[in-house]
Amino acid sequence: MIVAIAVAALATSFLSGIFGMIGGLVLMGVLLLFLPVPAAMTLHAITQMTANGWRAVVWHRHILWRILPGYLLGSACVFALLAWAQFSPPKAWVYLCLGIMPFAARLLPRAHAPDIRRKNAPMLVGALVMALHVLAGVSGAVLDMFFLGRDLDRRLVVATKAMTQSLGHAIKFVYFTFVAVAPLQVEPATISRALDVPLWVYAMAAGLAICGTTLAKPGAAPLQQRGFPAVVAPAGAGHRRSLPGAGRCPLRFVERKLSVNFSCAQNPLKYYKKSQFDENNPSTARASW
Repeated sequence: MIVAIAVAALATSFLSGIFGMIGGLVLMGVLLLFLPVPAAMTLHAITQMTANGWRAVVWHRHILWRILPGYLLGSACVFALLAWAQFSPPKAWVYLCLGIMPFAARLLPRAHAPDIRRKNAPMLVGALVMALHVLAGVSGAVLDMFFLGRDLDRRLVVATKAMTQSLGHAIKFVYFTFVAVAPLQVEPATISRALDVPLWVYAMAAGLAICGTTLAKPGAAPLQQRGFPAVVAPAGAGHRRSLPGAGRCPLRFVERKLSVNFSCAQNPLKYYKKSQFDENNPSTARASW
């Protein structure tokens, strides 16, 4: 069990360090295989808080700090509501939410996805992140929907998400340590086992999270800015089928289209003349642009 947790903490922190996503959801699933919900939530919170906190330190110059007040306000409102209800999710609920979350996040059309820079978006993000952290332990798939702007710098996305996630996991740790206490008459074994995780396991997971995040920084640098959105947030399947050639390789096709559009923006006159030259040939007019 300890070896599996150690490998998972290192590998998932490395994945999150490169893509800014994926790692937390995978780690939560691994921890639930060995631990009850309160222990899994607290260990997951320590690991992700350390990984995201260290990532935020590494990329601190690119954090969008102006969203912080609204984010904290939204988190505080949901925390107070859940603390009043003393809600503690059963393991079946957590598994269900983990499975549904990636698909539910993609139901929202990308054209209507909210932008983190809008006026009330940070407060909404804080409320959603806190609620999802209690229900599923993770919130990355939904948080990604607020960072799909094409003009958002890759480093800003990774740094700002790391900051919001580190704060969210810190609040989650407080919640499952001091608030969410299951009734003794219902789950006595769960409560007793929640305290069985030694402190050195928390320290080991935190240290490996820092190592994984540090190792990921050189791997994240070669990602092209224009290709990053195509990797971390591909369009929905319906949108891909509507584009010519998408059936062969969706991610490669989207990245190629982004590359063409980027080149067109750099030299529009060149591409305008080329499209005028080919307009008499319908088979090549679209390809030229």
